[in-house]
Amino acid sequence: MIHMVLCGGHGSRLWPLSTPACPKPFCRIVDDLSMFQQTVVRNRMLCENTLIIANDKHSRLVRGQLEEIGCTTARFIWESSARNTAPAIALACLSLSPDELVLVTPSDHTLEPKILYRKSILEARKHAELNYIVTFGCHPLEPHEGYGYIQAERDVISFLEKPSSTQAEQCLKEGNWYWNTGIYLFKAGVLLQELQRYAPDLWEACLTVYEERRCLAEKQVFFSKMEHIPEMSIDRAVMEHSECLKMVEMKADWSDLGSFEALAAHLYRHNEMNTDHGCQVRMNADNNVVITSKKKVVLIDVENIIVIETDEALLISKRGSSHKIKDIL
Repeated sequence: MIHMVLCGGHGSRLWPLSTPACPKPFCRIVDDLSMFQQTVVRNRMLCENTLIIANDKHSRLVRGQLEEIGCTTARFIWESSARNTAPAIALACLSLSPDELVLVTPSDHTLEPKILYRKSILEARKHAELNYIVTFGCHPLEPHEGYGYIQAERDVISFLEKPSSTQAEQCLKEGNWYWNTGIYLFKAGVLLQELQRYAPDLWEACLTVYEERRCLAEKQVFFSKMEHIPEMSIDRAVMEHSECLKMVEMKADWSDLGSFEALAAHLYRHNEMNTDHGCQVRMNADNNVVITSKKKVVLIDVENIIVIETDEALLISKRGSSHKIKDIL
């Protein structure tokens, strides 16, 4: 089984902690290791090989962080342009044997404890070996508008992308809806077959770019002209249409840390409100969250405020509104 790590983010949702030069996966926000490094370490005992998919401009950053954790055998696919998850996964699968089991994970999620994560992956592997595409769902803790949802009774019934607050509340009441973790397990050939069936234009574009690939060095391939591939998520291209899906519940505590609200909740749950990873984190009785690198930040008579201070910028936001950072940037 090969571990395919997706590192194509722009670094916008946790700005200014995360930047285009150093996106969220490579930031050391919640641990001595970056989330990217944690992802590689978490899956090393499950997979024989590691395949990293990242933007070419982050190649030095990626290789440097892998060296720090002693990962010297990884293979690399460097993208000239981020085109979302479907093209990234397709280009990688084209380079693999059709029967190769592929575990696809984002590079910026947290999952604890590892023993429950491992148990979920091994359960999913049994289905993937029978030519199913396995998606992983996490039991929702609250109605969340920022996550995708999967409706499933072992077999996948439907997908719901970023519901309204009313829809999210209804999903929670019905009980058979799960947060979509963005983790998948399948045979490379099965995924490509489904992509060709349900997204033929995307398939043709990926095939053209793949045939023009450049081998930069041993285990390093660069794909140019990726701007000609339509942007599309793997859910939209394949998962919402395929009839060979299974869902396995992810028992581990999962978060994509996709906002400062999610980051604060994670740090609070894990009692990590004081960190030594380049920033100090505080949450007070007025529900204010302050993350600062150097300066003291003093708040008087305000509540539900997020303050993020770095050498580059100062961000002040009302809690619940930090998702608008992406629009501003």
